[in-house]
Amino acid sequence: MLKLTIRYNHMKTSTSNYWNKIGESYASAWSYNGRQYVSDQELQFLKNSIKKYLTKKEHAVKALDLGCGAGRILSALENVKTIDTLMGIDFSDEMLLYCKQRFINSKKIKKLIHHDISKKLPFQNETFDAVTSFRAVKYNMNWKDIIKECERILKKGGIFIFDMPNINSINRLSNIEVAIHKTTLKELKQTLEKTGFEIMEIKGGPILPGFLYDTIKGPILNGAISGEKFFKIIFGEIFLSRFIYIACRKI
Repeated sequence: MLKLTIRYNHMKTSTSNYWNKIGESYASAWSYNGRQYVSDQELQFLKNSIKKYLTKKEHAVKALDLGCGAGRILSALENVKTIDTLMGIDFSDEMLLYCKQRFINSKKIKKLIHHDISKKLPFQNETFDAVTSFRAVKYNMNWKDIIKECERILKKGGIFIFDMPNINSINRLSNIEVAIHKTTLKELKQTLEKTGFEIMEIKGGPILPGFLYDTIKGPILNGAISGEKFFKIIFGEIFLSRFIYIACRKI
């Protein structure tokens, strides 16, 4: 089992080489039982939010995925009937090459762009109806600036669906080799409201330290999932969750 150590923060050359080395193996890593469970939580929140808050427009509906990686989120968005046009951004040439091959026959995915998401995004104001970003914003020290950029490129009423690590999570027990920028629910809410977003929905993700999802499976995984549900009943949906999933709308 390949153990991934991932970093988008600052997007230095060494980081780019790391991502290029991982390439398409990142896609297969999500098929492992524990990681598949984590992925299912993210995708379920994404799909539910899209269904609730992204309505069909008179114009063609455009969506963008920031940090598209090997295309896990793009693949989910591609199946959304409401969306007409899709674009993706990533810093890794190898990731983009893999996506281009993976989606070579896609009628919706129009552009896959090489770009550092910590910099100003290469789009005009009010370009998109939806922006998504899972497991990408957190690797950037200027994550609040990225949120501002997403507000800029979204049309009025457009939705932004993303995640951020929870500072209260017990995931601090993991031996994380890369910098991750965490936040609190309060800080996240304040940042979004100041930026011009209306919060539509917030949900907590899995609770256990990340390394466990790389190793557990079968009955042990089922027991861990039951344990997480118990903790959420006792401590609430978000308090101990590793990630805060959030859907918001540009006012």
